[in-house]
Amino acid sequence: GIMIVGMGSRAGLAMVGGILANRYNKEWRGQCGEVIHANYSGCITQLGWNKDNHALGFRDHVKGLADASMAAIGGWDADVSKLGDALLARQILDYDLVTQLKDEMNKLKVFRGYYNPTFAPPSTQTQKTNILGQKEAPNLKEALNTIRADIRYFKWRNGVVGHTTIIFAANEHHA
Repeated sequence: GIMIVGMGSRAGLAMVGGILANRYNKEWRGQCGEVIHANYSGCITQLGWNKDNHALGFRDHVKGLADASMAAIGGWDADVSKLGDALLARQILDYDLVTQLKDEMNKLKVFRGYYNPTFAPPSTQTQKTNILGQKEAPNLKEALNTIRADIRYFKWRNGVVGHTTIIFAANEHHA
């Protein structure tokens, strides 16, 4: 499984969109009308071999490295609860691809994020609408317990056996 801290950030949305586009072998029109096929270009862990048998990445060289297209996806975000809507609003990927992914992305579980105001400017505090409240996270220890419970639930809900990779894609504000 893959869990992303900051699923609603530009990097998080692009990552989820890319994984889903590859999972479902999406094809879409680019900005100039050209047909684009989903691929993992630029993702060194997922690239295999090219047609001339030259290694492009290291997916085939690392034992046990999973195919991201097959991974369960989840994570946290302090601002966003519907990823497809955020992807459309932020105009990160080509519009044609976004319309194909929007509904599927809106189905993904986004856990409420832990927001510590000492880590971000006060001006961003009012934007946080999907955060753990004082009841769930009155202190750092309880916040960590809640996050661990989120990971256990994610693994149980998605049938993940073994490890789950946590990727940090959050930033202090959404562009």
